[in-house]
Order: sequence, then C-alpha cells, then structure tokens
Amino acid sequence: MNILLELFAIIVSVSGPHGADDHIASTTILMNDKNLSLNHMFMAENGTSLYLTGKNYIYHLDTVNDFHDLIEIDHVQTGPNDYANGKNKIDDVTNIVIPYDTNYLITCGSSYTFCHKRSLGNISVWTKGFEPSINNSAAVAFVTDFDNKEYLFVGSPHGNLQPETVYENIGISWFKDLSESMERLRFKKDDNLMMITETYVKGFAIDHHRLFFSIQRNKTDNSTHSRVANVCQKYTYFTYVDMELKCGDSNYMKTVAKTCFEGECLIVASFTQGEHSVVCTYLFSEIKSSLAVNVKRCNENTIQLPPEKYYYFNHPNNRACIKPMNASVRLKTRAVTALTLVSARGRVLALLGTAEGNIIKALVFPREEAEVLSWRAVVDSRHAVLPDMFVYGYKLYAFSENMVKQIELTECSQFSACDKCIESNDIFCGWCILDNRCTTTPQCLNSEWILAAGSASICPRINQTSPDEIRTDHSSELTLTLSHNLRIGLGLRCQFESLVDNKTILMNSSVSGVERADEVTVLCRSPDWTKLEHHVQGTSIVSVLLFTNVSSVAVMRGELTVFVCETFSRCGNCIFSRRTCKWCPLEGRCIKENNSCNRNESFVEIGKESKCPNVTNYTVSAPNVLNSSGVAHLAIEESNNITVKGLNFIETNGFASYHCSVKNSDLPGGEKHFKAKRINDTEIMCHIPKEGIPRNLDSTTSLHVDLQSKQLDGLSLQVVFYQCGSLIYPTNNCGQCESFKYYQPYLRCQWCNGQCIYAGKHCVTAETTCPEPVITKVYPLSAHINAVTPITVEGFNLGSHYNETINAVSVGNISCYNYTADVVNISTRITCKLGPSERETTENVTVNIRGNNPVVFEKHSFNFKIPRLIRIFPDYGPLSGGTNVTIYGEHLDTGWERKIKIGEQLCGLVTVPAFMKPTLAECKTVKSYSTIQTNASISMVFDNEAVEGINFTYVPDPVVWDIQPRKSFERGGRVLTVTGLNLLSVQSPKLRARTIDGNTTVEQPCSHRKAYDSENKLKENLTCRSPMFYPRGSSQRTKSSLEISGKMEVSFIMDDVDLVRNLPSNISELLYYPDPTLYNFTETLNFTQVIVIKGEHLNVAATAEDVQVLIDCEICNVTTLEHDRVICNAPTSAPKCNITGQTLFTIKVSIGFLTREVGQMVYEISDPMDIKLIVGVVAGVVLFLFVWLFSIGFKPIKKRLLRAQIQQERKGYEHKLDKMEGRYRNQCREEFAALQTAMVDLTSELEGGNVLFREFDDFACKTLLFAEGSLGLMSPPPITTSSIEKEMEQFKSLLKSRQFLLTFIRAIEKQNSFTIHDRSDVATYLMVINHDNMEFLTSILTDLLDALIDKNVAANTPKLLLRRSESVAEKLLTHWLSVCLYHYLKEHTGSVLFILYQAIKIQAMKGPLDYITSCAKYTLSEDKLFTETYQPKSLSLEVDHFHYIENQQKTINVVVLDCDTITQAKDKMLEILYKNAGYSQRPSVHATVLVEESDGTRRTLHDEDESSEKDGLWKKINTLQHYNVQDGVKMYLELNREHLTMSVNIKTATSPESFIIGGIRKSKPIVRTISGSNYWHLMKQHNKDEEVKLASDFFLPRLINTKGTLQEYIDDFYSKILHVPNDPPIIIKFLFDKLDSAANRCNITDPDVIHTWKCNSLLLRFWVNIIKNPEFVFDIHKPVIVDSCLSVIAQTLMDSCSTTESRLGPGSPSNKLLFAKEIPRYRKMVQEYFAEMKSRPAVSEQELNSFLTEKISQKISGKVYQSTALLEMFKFAKRYREKISAEMENEEAEHPGTSSSMSSKLQCIYMAMDEFQQ
Repeated sequence: MNILLELFAIIVSVSGPHGADDHIASTTILMNDKNLSLNHMFMAENGTSLYLTGKNYIYHLDTVNDFHDLIEIDHVQTGPNDYANGKNKIDDVTNIVIPYDTNYLITCGSSYTFCHKRSLGNISVWTKGFEPSINNSAAVAFVTDFDNKEYLFVGSPHGNLQPETVYENIGISWFKDLSESMERLRFKKDDNLMMITETYVKGFAIDHHRLFFSIQRNKTDNSTHSRVANVCQKYTYFTYVDMELKCGDSNYMKTVAKTCFEGECLIVASFTQGEHSVVCTYLFSEIKSSLAVNVKRCNENTIQLPPEKYYYFNHPNNRACIKPMNASVRLKTRAVTALTLVSARGRVLALLGTAEGNIIKALVFPREEAEVLSWRAVVDSRHAVLPDMFVYGYKLYAFSENMVKQIELTECSQFSACDKCIESNDIFCGWCILDNRCTTTPQCLNSEWILAAGSASICPRINQTSPDEIRTDHSSELTLTLSHNLRIGLGLRCQFESLVDNKTILMNSSVSGVERADEVTVLCRSPDWTKLEHHVQGTSIVSVLLFTNVSSVAVMRGELTVFVCETFSRCGNCIFSRRTCKWCPLEGRCIKENNSCNRNESFVEIGKESKCPNVTNYTVSAPNVLNSSGVAHLAIEESNNITVKGLNFIETNGFASYHCSVKNSDLPGGEKHFKAKRINDTEIMCHIPKEGIPRNLDSTTSLHVDLQSKQLDGLSLQVVFYQCGSLIYPTNNCGQCESFKYYQPYLRCQWCNGQCIYAGKHCVTAETTCPEPVITKVYPLSAHINAVTPITVEGFNLGSHYNETINAVSVGNISCYNYTADVVNISTRITCKLGPSERETTENVTVNIRGNNPVVFEKHSFNFKIPRLIRIFPDYGPLSGGTNVTIYGEHLDTGWERKIKIGEQLCGLVTVPAFMKPTLAECKTVKSYSTIQTNASISMVFDNEAVEGINFTYVPDPVVWDIQPRKSFERGGRVLTVTGLNLLSVQSPKLRARTIDGNTTVEQPCSHRKAYDSENKLKENLTCRSPMFYPRGSSQRTKSSLEISGKMEVSFIMDDVDLVRNLPSNISELLYYPDPTLYNFTETLNFTQVIVIKGEHLNVAATAEDVQVLIDCEICNVTTLEHDRVICNAPTSAPKCNITGQTLFTIKVSIGFLTREVGQMVYEISDPMDIKLIVGVVAGVVLFLFVWLFSIGFKPIKKRLLRAQIQQERKGYEHKLDKMEGRYRNQCREEFAALQTAMVDLTSELEGGNVLFREFDDFACKTLLFAEGSLGLMSPPPITTSSIEKEMEQFKSLLKSRQFLLTFIRAIEKQNSFTIHDRSDVATYLMVINHDNMEFLTSILTDLLDALIDKNVAANTPKLLLRRSESVAEKLLTHWLSVCLYHYLKEHTGSVLFILYQAIKIQAMKGPLDYITSCAKYTLSEDKLFTETYQPKSLSLEVDHFHYIENQQKTINVVVLDCDTITQAKDKMLEILYKNAGYSQRPSVHATVLVEESDGTRRTLHDEDESSEKDGLWKKINTLQHYNVQDGVKMYLELNREHLTMSVNIKTATSPESFIIGGIRKSKPIVRTISGSNYWHLMKQHNKDEEVKLASDFFLPRLINTKGTLQEYIDDFYSKILHVPNDPPIIIKFLFDKLDSAANRCNITDPDVIHTWKCNSLLLRFWVNIIKNPEFVFDIHKPVIVDSCLSVIAQTLMDSCSTTESRLGPGSPSNKLLFAKEIPRYRKMVQEYFAEMKSRPAVSEQELNSFLTEKISQKISGKVYQSTALLEMFKFAKRYREKISAEMENEEAEHPGTSSSMSSKLQCIYMAMDEFQQ
C-alpha cells in the first residue's frame, strides 16, 4: 500500500518508557516521515475511528484492532497544490476539523477556497461543504443543533490571515446548513478598534449559548488578554457579550475544555506564562452571572434584563465598564499544551498534556486546590502534546506532530488494598466489595462499587462487634454491624485471626455458617480460643474477618478484644468496663469473677461495684524541689518524706504491705523499694532515707506506690536523685555550682571548701567568691580587620551569673560584646561579638569576671588579618556549574564564618570551614543564568566582610556529537574519541558506562591535550578508555564465538552539565565482544626483525592503533593487525632498560587493558672486535668453497639433487592423500552405522538401586557453603570469650530487627568495595544466623526483592531482574530457594534427576573415555567429544570383593572396555558393588588394588609401572589391553589400607589437582606427575609425526547418538519439574504470586517481563544450579564428562526460557543445534507451567509460615556455627561502621524515633569489641 510509504505504524507495547513513574500501558504509532506536521485529531462518536490531519494528508485509523490491522488505515492526499499564478506549489495544511451530523467530517485546508465535507467511512469521498474556506490557523469552528437544524459557528481573528485567502469574515459568524449566512457578529475594522483578536482558543455550545474563548491584544500598550464571548442563539441574533477571563495573575489562555454533569457545566482552562502554566475552573452559571452584571453596569443599571437574555454589546468606548472574571488558581504545573476532561459522580478529572510530551492526571473539581495523581504517561518525549485529545472508555488518545498514542488511563489492579484504592482518587477506579479488589465499574458485577474518592474510612468494614470484649474461656454469639449492605442470600463465613510473634493464628467460628438479621447485621459464634489464650497478656486484639462464598478473601474486617483475667497486672485493667474479672489486692492478682480470692482477703475483693486504689497526687516534704515540668529533684545526701494522696487505699490488716518503688536501669536490679505507711484511705507516707539511693542517677526516675509488689493505678512521680559534686565539670568549677542558685534553684547546692556540696550540709569555711577563671580554648583565633567577628571563650569559673560575663571578654583594647544570654553554659562558655580593629595586629584575649582579676589566654594570641585572593584554578568552567575550583590566597582561614561567592551566588564549599587551610579554599561553582560566555567575580566573605580580586569565566556547556569507535573487547581499555562542541570547557571529564540492567556503573577519566582556548574550542577532542565489561553466562560461550557479549550505555560526567548525562541511543551504545585469544610462542625466538604473534579474533574490536607490543621496555612497532595475527617490527638492538648484558627479553602484548606475555626473544650481544674477526673468517671460507664447487661442476649436481627431492615429496603427498581418503571413507561408514544403531535403551541398566538423597542438613551445607570462603562456618570461632559472646548476642538481637537489617544491607551495598563475593558471603551468613527463624528471613527477602524490583523498574531494565547475582537479595534468593525446596526435591522431582544423572554416566562409560582429558565418545558436549577412531573391545570380568559395608564376600560380573585404565576399571566395579551406598560411604578407588588371577597365578595391575609404554618424555597410562586381560578372566578387587595414606601419582582431569590447559580441541593438555613425566591415555596430543588426522568436526554425529539415547530421560526430567502437582509447592507459588503482585504494583503489563522474572528466579537460580550440581542433592561423585553433559542440559533449559525464537545456522553452538527441535516444545511447557501455577489458589500467610516452621526452621544441624557467622557478619559491620552509622542517621532524620536506640546499641557493641581486640 502507498500509505506505508508515508505512514508506517510500529506497534510497541511499553510499560514506563521514561522513568520510575511511567508504568502506563500504551500503544504507539511512530511516524517515519518527520515532515507530517500533524495538527488536528478527531475521534468518531463510537470510538472506532480516529482521523488525523497534517501537512498535505488526512489519515483515517481504525482503533478497533488497537492499530494492529494496517489494512484498515486509509489516507487522502490534499496537497501540495498550484499557487495562484500556477507556477508554484504550496503545501496544504488543514486548519479546521469539524464533525458534521454523525456520518461526515468537515475539513478546511489552507490551499483551498472551500471546505470539504467528507464521509467518515471513506474520507476520499467528498463534496463541497462550505465556501469560502476557513483557512486561518487561529480560527475555530463547530457545528451545533438548533430548532432541528444544523448551524456552523465560526470565530475568525483579525491577525494571521494567509495571503490570497478568501475568507475574511472577522469576528463571529454562523451559517445555516453550511450555506445560508446568518447575521454576522464581527468586530469593526482594525483602525477603529483598541482591542483586536489575535487567536481563538476554543469554541463550543452549551444549551443555546455559543461560547468563544480568544486571546486579544490592546493596541495602546500591546498587552494581551483572554476573553470569553457569548452569543445567545435562542432570543435574537444581536446578543453578543464578552468579558476578560483571568486565572490569578495569569491572563494568557492556552487551552480550554468543558464537561457537564448534574445540570451544571464546568469549564477548565490553562493559562501559560513561559515554561509554566496555571489551571482554573469556572462554572458556566457563574460566567453567565458575571456577563449579566457587566451588561447592567455598562448600561448604568437602567435596563432590566429577562433571565438568560443578553443584549448586543460591542462599543469600544465603554470597555472600561467591563470587569474581568477572575478565578483562584487550582493547579500550578509545567507548560500545558492540551487539555481534556472526564467527569464521574460530581468529580472532574483533567488530563493535561505538557510541552515536554507528558500526560498528567489532576483532580480539579470539587476540590479548591487540584490534586495531581501519581499516574504519569508519555506521548512523545520532549515534543509538545497537541490540543486535540479524546477519551473513549478507559483509553486516552493523544498526539504530537509525529506520534499518536493510545494510553490506558487506569490500572486499578495495582491497588491491592481498599485504602490504597480509595485514596488514589482515580475516578476510573473503585472498590468492588464482593470481589474484594480495585476495579473499574464494568469489572464489578453483582456487587456494590465504591468510587475511589475520599478517605479510607468509606472502605467496607465491620463497624461494630457486640460484645466488643470477650473472655477466652467464654463462647458467645457475636453481632457484627457492617458498613455496607450485603445482599440476602450470600453465603457468609466468620474467621478470627491474631498476630502473635509475627505469626498468624487462625481460628474458625465454632459454628459453621452465620445468621442474618438484615443486610447490615450478621450473627456468628465466637471460636475456640485455645490456640490463642496462652499468648494473651492482659488483652489481645483479634481481627474478625467476614468471607462470602464468591471470594476467597475477606470482604470485611473488624476487631474484637479478648482477655485472660489471670494475666492482668493492674487492678484498673482487671475490672475495666464490662470485663468479668475481679482483683485480689492483697495477692496482687486478677481472677475470674466467679472465683474467690484467698480467705484472708475475701473482705477486700475488688469487683465491678468497687473501685481500685488510685494515686492522684504526690507532695514532697522538702520545699522548692520541683522544676517547671513538675519533676522533683531530691538530693541523695538528705532524707525525704513524700506524701501520696489518692483514693481507696485499703487496710491490709498485716496480710500485705505498701512500698514506694523507684525504677531506674542504673540501680541494682533496676528497682529499689522503700517502706510506705498507710495513713488512711486517702493518704500514704513514703520515706526515702539519707543515702537510700546509692549514687547520682543521671536520668529521670519513676517513683510509684506498690501494694504486694503490684503498682497501684494512677499517677507516678518523676524524680531526679542528684549529688551536687557530680553535676559539675570539672569538679573545681565553682562558677557552675554557684549558678544553680540563679538558674536551677531546685538544685540545692553550694560551694564550700573547694567542693560543690548539698546546701543542707553545714559549711565551716564558706567562700564568698569563686577562684580565678581558667581559659582552655578560644575560637576563632583570627578576624578580618574590618569585620565584626563572633568568638567563643571556653573554660571554667567563667562567672556564676550572666551579668558577670557581660563585656567580660576583650582582645587587646577592643571589647567583645555579648549578643546572647547563654544560661545553659554559664561558667563554661562565653560567646560574644568582637568589633573591627581596622589594622593588622596581634593581641591577647583577656577575660575579666566581676569580683576576679583579669585573666589572659596565654596559649595562643589573637590575630587581626587582611585576607587576600591571589588566583583560582581552574579559572573557567561550563555554564551549568559543578566545577570544583581551588582558590589560592593568604589568610583564607580567617574569622568565624567564611563564604565564597561567584557573582551574587554562593559557591558550595567543598572543605568544611573549620578545616579550611590558610592558603587555599575549595568550592563547587553554581549554575550561571547566562546563555553566553561571561565573566563572574569571585569574592570571599569573612564574617560579612567581602574580599575580591579574581574572576571566573563561564563558558558554554559541552555538547557531544559522536563517540568512535563504539565497540570494545570485554577487558576494555580501547581508546574512544569523543567529538563535539566546547568539550574543553570541563577540566576533568569522565566517561560513565552503565550495563543495560543498570546494576553496574563504571567511570573512566577522559583527557584532552591542551587547556581551554576560546578561539580553538572546536579543534580538540576528548579521548577516553572503554571500561571493563563483566559478561554473564560466559562459561557457556566458546572462545571462538563472535557474538556480542553485551552492551553498555555510555554517557559523560562533565561537572553539572545535564545534556551529556543522557545521550541519544545512536551514539551512546557501546558493544562488547569476547576478549581475543593470544597464543604463546612454542619456543624462544632468536632475534628477528619482524615478529608475528598469532591468535584469534584479534581485529574484531580493535585496530592496529589499539595494540601495543613491548620487548621488555622497548616498543615493537605494530604494522599489521589481522584476524589471527599481529605483526610488528622489533628494535634492531637489544633493549637497554634493565640488566646490562641481558640477552633474553620478554615479549608482552597489550590490547586495551588486556595484557599477555606471549614468549621471549634472544638478542645476541657480542664484542665488536670478535664480530669483525668472525665476519672476516666466514667471508674467506665462503669465498674458498664457492671457487672450489664451481670448479668441479656445482650446477649439474644441484639440478639432479633438486629433481630427486621433488619426486620424493610428490610420492609422499600421494600416499598421504590415499591414506586420508581411506580413513574418511571408513569413518563415514562407521559413524553412519553408529547413528542408526547406537540409540539403545538403558532401562535395564537403570533398574534397581536407591536414590541416594543427602539428609537435609548435608544438603543445606552443600548449597550454602560451596564457596571456599564459607567453609569456615563449619568450625567454631578461633578466639572467643564470654564477653565477646555477650556482645555477639547483642549484635544478633540487632540483626533480628527488620529495620536494622534492611538499613545495614542497604548501607553496605552502596559501597564500591563491597564485592560480589562479599554479597554472597553476607547472604550465606544471613541464612546460617536465621535458619531457626525462616519466617523472619522470608520477610527480609521479600523486602529486599521489592527494593530490587523497584530499582530495576526505575532503571527501565525490568527484564534483567534476577538475571545477575550482584546483590544480596539475589544471592539470598538462591539460598532460600535451595533450602526451602529440599523436600519438594526429595518427595517429587529428585528421583528423575538422579535417573538422568545415572543414564548420562552409564552411557558415557559405554564408550572410550580418555582418562587425561575426560573426552568421551558418548557425550552431549562438543568440548568433551572424543575425536579418535579407536574401536574398543568389551570384556566381561568376574570380580570378587569383600563388601565391607555388608561384611561379606561378593562376586559380580562387570563389563569393562579393554581401553579402560586400571583406575577406570576399578571405578566401574565399585559402582556396581556399592550401587546402593552413597559415594561418601564407599571405599576410594585409590584405596583398592586390582589383582588378576589366571592359571593359578596372580598379578597386580597398576596405572603406571615399569612396563608402561614410553615415547620420549611421554608415558602412556596402562590399560587392560596393555596387560592383555582376556574376556571372562577372574579379578580380585582388594582393599589396600596402606594405600589410603599414599598420594596419587597421576593427577588427572578427574582429580582436583589436575593441571589441564584449555579444552582438548583448543590446546594440548599437559599432565605432569611428581617425577616430571608427561602422560597420555587414548588421545595422543603430543604426536609430531606426519600421521593424517581427521577434522574434529567430523565426529559431531556422535553427539546425536548420545542425545537419542538420553532423550527419554531428559524429557522425563523436564516434564517432572515443569508439572504442577495437585498440591503445588508452597514456596514456588508464594514466589510467583509475589512476582505477579510486584508487576501489578509497578504497572508492568508486558507478559514477557513477568515470564522472565519467573525464569530467572526458579529455573535459573534453582533448577539450573541443581542440574549442574547434583552432588548437592545426592551422595554421588560427578565425573567431568557427566558435568559437561549436565551443563548442556542446563543450557537447554535456559534457552527454553526465552520467549523468542533463536536463529540458528552452521555457526551456532552445537548444544543449541543439538536440541533445536526440542526447545520450542520445552518453551511451551515452561509457559504452561507458569500459567497453571498462576491459576492455583494463593498461599495464605499461615500456610507459608507453617511450612517454614515445620519443614525448614531448626532443621540445619550443628554442622554450621551461628557464632562464626555472627563474627563474620560483624566484620562487615566494623568495616563499614561509618557508612552504616550515616545510613542510620539518615533513617532517623526521615523517621524520628526509629533508629536512635539501635544506633546507640550498635555503637556500644563497636566500643566493646574494640576494647576486646586491643
């Protein structure tokens, strides 16, 4: 279709394309033609069609199929057309789009003399609709009905008429049936008007009123005004009236929209000024009233107007009588360019399109101030949304010049709770009561729907429970009063739940079903409280849940209080209200009301009819001891009597006693009791003896009255017990002691004999004055000579009253004046302001306290200085600011307060003023508001005294145009050249690269070669190095792969320049490829001028300029870089940078950051005289030989020798070709036959035998401690004491706090030094520490996952969630899944994995298996494929062995291969003998000896002995064939106890000590023994003969053989793990529901994202890990060949997670080709598994907690030590103590009272541990 050439629709479903707030589902049509210049849009009434107009085209889009059906798109070309003279073409721009009738559309184009009337069904079909054409872009028009006729109303302004236009009707006109012209209401000619209309904004009809909104300009002062005009069509054609509209102080109208509801119409308008807009609302009724008032005013109130009738009014001379209508601003926002309204139930929602291309939701009515909702959407980033917007259903259609977007207006499902739903104020949403979810109206069927408006108080709930309190041993009928009606006939059920210790206890009603009194009353029976009552302390709040038979979630919830009498500790609580309890005061206990107290106190029982003893007041015998807060201050040196007043102080008759108790944590036992005497029913006397409190108590203490150790109800007395000498510091601070008399008189202290003592004590030698003042510190010690500088003097005895310190400080002869009365620090600090000295001088600081001699501060002198600014570096920076500058000068640390200014703006200090150096100061420049280069003066302000003298130049911001090259190797370091504008304006630019998932950000410094020069700013580029890239899953990629490893997004940090922080994708994407391979030299090079270094893929992401070759320290000049080699020219002489006379030099190659030593080269160094001598001798000999050979006929001999050599070489080549052809022919037949016959059934060999599961604790240890760094957890701490244990218990209690642990993890994860290994360790430690409380750990994991999800969504990389393992959350999730799914493995899926493992192992052993390389004929991995043509022979051996587990001799038949080594044969024998025993229980293969018995003789077989075959330094490992073992021979497998302690000579690929370089097909493996020999088995890689070898790719069909045999077992395994049982795993269901919920919360609707999350969490983190490591689950040994096969199966599972088809070709990896046909089937199984799991009922919190408690917690045995894990965890706390403390301080600042206590506790642990470790 031709339309595709101009309008190409790409449908993209996106979620949140621009930032964390944009999670709105939308469909985008991207226009390829950037010159479309769309300007109008119209939607058909039925919402099925959308019409757009642009330059030269009109488009018709079908919205029914969400734009997916391109066949439905129609268009018509309207231009360009001939100009008037016929010689030129002009573009046609549609200025007017008007719906007409229900089937037509009127369009008025700028190049036509008439308007077109087009059919909505086919816009190509048109008739002449209206003439002349409305070709003014500032005009408006609309069609409306009146008296059953269609009328066209047009508003056309004075300005903006295009040349050669026809329509010149200025003002407002209307036309009947598009032809007959009615009377025009238009303005007079421009020269007669003071106000002219520039543009019409909008026009529409309300009833018989026709409203026009316009912008007018006053010709006298050029000011603009917004006006509304009204034409009343009902009464007469001469009813025009207008007035000015204002919105606050704004008067430039940009957009207008209306909506009508409940008999009223609301008009909303936006007014714009610059980059900001304000929004106001106007009721149409108010507009009519204001217009009527203006008409009356302008006619001097002499006329009487009929209702709703307006006379014509348009006389310019009377404009002054028109008063504007002003509305208050309801919303301030960014510039609004489009507006449409939606109303529901009296609430109006405005959808605002902005100049930045965003859509904002704002609730504008009936609120006085609009509420902006959190919803955001993007139409076209950085491009204005155009005015025409339409809402149909729950979708918004909006557009820009080149983009149209369909946007979902609501996602109610994101609000999971009613309160969130209602408080969202989204008028599209509401709470569906019976469905118990947030929905739109159509989604809520057969249920009441509550509009999302107001507060959560309108949510459905149980308003009242009667009775509202119940005793746990009672059962009664409860009456529930509901907030909303529930229709009669619904099945209802009551349930009760209570949260105890973070666990939910569920209790069902004791009677199933409920009774209904009416629609709002429900009767149900209380449950059996047995589960709960032992958890109740006093009272407990129980949630009452009401369920219906149509939902599994409670529809309403209320509360009920339950109580246990015996648990109340206070009388008042015991008998409160209607509680059926009574109080036994003499015993201090609460009992049930039908029980009795003991016989001694039956007379004083307190029940409902009685009143409890109650304290109402305290009176202290000592006078004036209360401070202003009512806290009593009692000296411990004096006894005190306290009178306690109250009610009902009962007589105890000696059966109990009263006491006064003082509680304070500093007291021994935390409490101290004093005797109290009952005076009468209302009075008790407490006596606190002298020294009754042992020492000063720093904090306020609570004093109360106890009866029989139970506190009486009522008030407590707040008391401070003090000792005067402890209140002052230092102890000889007389002034502070004496100050108490004036400022704290309730502290009765006096100074006596050099001590501060209690005033009640007798003082023999009272002192009238204090000792001389002592000065310890003065700051600052300098001041600007002209500044008024605050200074502070610290010390003691600095006066006892403020008046004594007034003007007591002086510097030289300059007084320092007090400016604040610091009564808190009396005697210890004086603060005053020092006047200017007006000259440079050095003076002493003197303190003169009244009554004392002046005291001079002798430690330091005070200096009056003149600071000076010398220079600034750098002296230029970008206009955006952010440049760190250093100011150099003299005396820059002068004074109290120091500021730096750039112009009039403060420059942010980099150095704290208190630590500022005298010669330099640093600050960061602020943004300049200039747009061109400008100079700004730098000043430094010292205590408000400014010093100037230097300037800073603001230069234009840098702009990045391009980055080249844009690809690199993974190791990084490639030189990138950045071109652009003004790049030198930044002193220290940095390149910042971020991975696509946003998890990793790397910064690299960039450089430029010279300083900034304004004349040459375009001539310099930046050079940066590509950062290192860490690919994921690289182990699955072969080194020869040329596929892209990954991408990084590149931006720049150039001070505060925002423009370079987000670059366009076409220049910001940096592609990464696998690192190249460099081969080492096979031998040391003798000197050569040209050096060739071989490798692979060298030039994929590098050029010759990126490669550096060094010979020691000298450069070898690189001349050529090709795919497989680097060529360089070596220096002619030996490098002279190291040892003199050195001849052997290392050759090192660097490609970016990748550096390899590839070999060495020898430079021959000889004495110059020796060289001359040698050259002379050689020359003489050569000359002699030449003459001699020539004389005897050298030439004929040479020809004969050459001919014979050529003939011999030709025969050799022919022989090699024949041999190669024969080998290929034979091997082809062999491989073809094997392909047809080798797919055998392994069922018989797999029958029998146990599945060797590990116990849970072994499994947990394997999964948690597989990293070497974690193995220490299996040992107790190396050094521990009781003190350390105590502190670690405190630390453990902190880690049990959810808030602390989350803050702790958040703090350490922010640190760059916190490595991936550290994150893994922390996750392991958390598992070990909390293995006995998995519920808590699960809640922590949930919080961490939520944060990680939010982080990925905010970075717009949701698909990368859980793909990496770079966070504690991801590591913890892996451990959590492994531990929690153990039982699922053991009971359901583990057996099929074990069978698969066995099948792979058996199949691999059926063919040759090289002992050294672990390459096998039967394998799934190309890297471990046996590439020899060797055909082994099967041997059936009779093996006799004493089975030490069964304690008996056993004889078995074992099938082996003659090519098996002795160790391989023994391993096969042990496998059969100990088939039912775990690998850890079997004897080691190296602890056995194989003995052959033949003809009565016995011989022991070894892998190596004197008979071993040798080939130079190489030795072949002995096989059964080597010993000529025959079929059916008798063998003895004996245990050799001595051998258990011997080391194994041969280190193979199956042992951990193997030393194998690369894969068998990549390099030659070298296996060394203790003696230094090299070994081989079947693959003789060291051959240097001329034997022809077959290409390794020829043997790939062997992979198909193996796959065919194992296919059944692989399918069984996949089917089992991807099958949802009737009782699905709780853990998996919980995790998947959590991910689904998170997706809803984040507004993610792309199913691929959720699919990827589930794959990354379960399949990647659990199943792939288990597949690759079956030894975690089973007690088995995993050979290398089995490991390689399992890796292929695991990779296939990962490939099956992809939702897109992979393109495969000959170059694709073999494992992908091998399972190419099965992967689509597996992919479908994965999708069906996820769908089925989603359909299953949700897991309740009770079920989850029950599973975690019973199945997981407390199951890990003592194999791991919590104490070790705690100490390791504390190491991280100590390493990052400052960062953690800072994070907790931030948390405390944001949420006061949440972290202070934990922070203090942590600091105490730090200090204690520091002391222990000293």
